[in-house]
Amino acid sequence: MAKLPYNDLETLRVYDGGWIGREAVAIEPSTGDTQVVRVHGPVDVDRFLDAVRSVLLAYAVDVTRREGVALEFNGLLSRLSRC
Repeated sequence: MAKLPYNDLETLRVYDGGWIGREAVAIEPSTGDTQVVRVHGPVDVDRFLDAVRSVLLAYAVDVTRREGVALEFNGLLSRLSRC
């Protein structure tokens, strides 16, 4: 994943993985495709969200928690959600 300045972020979604998946973070820039990063170790999702929100507090970034598996197909969901 390339570096992305905080000012270029629009939305950051943290998925809890549901019953069958892994935790993941979907990073949606204001332009370009959404990138998904899977978490490959134990994580306390609520504490992680608190930490991310504290870092991004000064920026206009929507940070949300989602239940279930992160399904982002090369930015398709983000493009559809903007229609």
